[in-house]
Amino acid sequence: MDTIWTRDFSAQSYPPLMGEQEREALVIGGGMAGILIARELTDAGVRCAVLEANRVGSGVTAGTTAVVSAQHATLYQDLVKSFGTEKARGYLNANLEAVRAIAERAKSLECDYEERPSLMWSATDGAKMRREAHTVQELGFPAVFTDTAPMGIRCAGAVMFPGMGQFHPLKFLRAMAEGLEIYELSAVRKVKNMTAYTDAGSVRAKSIVFACHFPFMDRRGLYFMKMH
Repeated sequence: MDTIWTRDFSAQSYPPLMGEQEREALVIGGGMAGILIARELTDAGVRCAVLEANRVGSGVTAGTTAVVSAQHATLYQDLVKSFGTEKARGYLNANLEAVRAIAERAKSLECDYEERPSLMWSATDGAKMRREAHTVQELGFPAVFTDTAPMGIRCAGAVMFPGMGQFHPLKFLRAMAEGLEIYELSAVRKVKNMTAYTDAGSVRAKSIVFACHFPFMDRRGLYFMKMH
């Protein structure tokens, strides 16, 4: 899939898995989530490997909006209603800490990082956006309500989060993957008895992380029945 991030971008290539291996931890999936998890584990001294079915960053990460933000499709006012103020505040603070952690790493890398505000708007319901801004302020973050949006977008109301960011996700990912043990073109066919099997090898690990967008094991959740 060709995206604006894959144009004029040279990705690092990695060999496929061959033979039987054993590691403390295994991450299945070499996208943004998988590489960052492997980075944290490796930096903490955990002997970790990554198995990627295609190429690092070639899936969802290659088509991401590349927004680094604590502002998501789920409204904080709805989180407060469903889970209470303290859990909503914990979710907000966890995401703000993630934004800070990514910004701290990205600013020292050649990944086109810029600090930018993020914006959520409604074309018809300004009152909901005003409530959202008030809710986030009550949770402790200085969200701003505005009745204008950029690029001539029709806007009844919007919520702006200052201090968020944007970057080139594949440049960032390439830097985060440096020094990691990664195997590409190594699709995991099954996981059994804490061992992941590919067509040409296997990795046995004490801990296995599924970071492949879809948990393909036939276990709790019956996820395989929910996919077309």
